Amino acid sequence: MERRGDPADHGGFSDNCFGATGASDGYGWEMMDEFNKAISPSDVAIHSAGWQKYYQAIYRCNVLLQHMDNVAWGDSTALKTQYTGEVRFIRAFCYFDLVRLFEKVPLLTVPNLANVPQASPDSTYGQIMEDLRYAADNLPSASYTSVPNGRVTKWAAESLLARVYMFYSGYYGKSSIGKETAATALAAVEDVIAHSGHGLVTDFTTLWPAASLAKKVTYAGEDNKEVVFPSSIRLRATTTEILPATDG
Repeated sequence: MERRGDPADHGGFSDNCFGATGASDGYGWEMMDEFNKAISPSDVAIHSAGWQKYYQAIYRCNVLLQHMDNVAWGDSTALKTQYTGEVRFIRAFCYFDLVRLFEKVPLLTVPNLANVPQASPDSTYGQIMEDLRYAADNLPSASYTSVPNGRVTKWAAESLLARVYMFYSGYYGKSSIGKETAATALAAVEDVIAHSGHGLVTDFTTLWPAASLAKKVTYAGEDNKEVVFPSSIRLRATTTEILPATDG
């Protein structure tokens, strides 16, 4: 899945960018930055490809979950639980991006090619939290350094659970999402801090290659201890546009 839009969109919407992404980029970025489709009418469908890719990923997650019991796991039931936790995290990750960008989206938890009506944000956030709680409770409690880089960890699930709660409670002004509350979100973060092995680097500027070079310090690297769940990116050969890496 080549997931082009959301990470860059959130950067463009935030204080990380001034006036979208730069003077040399298309007007579609400025349109999003100013929430004004009149700036670039030809870009009103700018998110259509991203929408398709997200739902392709969700469909694959649902297919795998549907057939999980058809695999002859033998003595590897722990692996089945791990894979289920990982794929439910990925589904939650996709839905969190979708629901923030579009708010009302079709909510699919089984493979379905039908044109499904939009679900309420409460329903979507409730499903996100169910998936993240399963992942947080069932993925191994191993230090992140013992897990291959790029795989979903218990700590990623707990971190995203807390992040989703903070966004939902702040934006919608509600104190709970299903069974998740401020207390459970805080407990998740405290577990990450105490047991994951993640932490803050000593020098904040070492998180960026250019800043590290300017200060003549060692770059912390892309897999430093502040990175809880990496989403790899690549450079398009003919432009300087940064895209998430193709992962399937």
